Amino acid sequence: MLKVTLRGRVRADRLRVAAAHLVARPAAALTAPTRIEVRIDRGERHVLTFGDGWAELVLDAPRRVRALELRILAREREGAAVGIGEVELTLGSD
Repeated sequence: MLKVTLRGRVRADRLRVAAAHLVARPAAALTAPTRIEVRIDRGERHVLTFGDGWAELVLDAPRRVRALELRILAREREGAAVGIGEVELTLGSD
């Protein structure tokens, strides 16, 4: 599980997560996540599916976010390294 705690709260209405891309490793040694579980501020669990290398959660309304928990539930291929490469919190058209 990856836990991210921000120094202060960030106002956001969208969370985007990208798969890791490790250039120094051979392509066969790395796979991408296909499903992840996300919790914002220890709230309800959201299961997201990756498409085009990204998974996205659009919140019902903007909220102030302090902490994220991300867990990889499934990957493209077993036996290869898998990871999260980028996490974005955005507001509106950011």
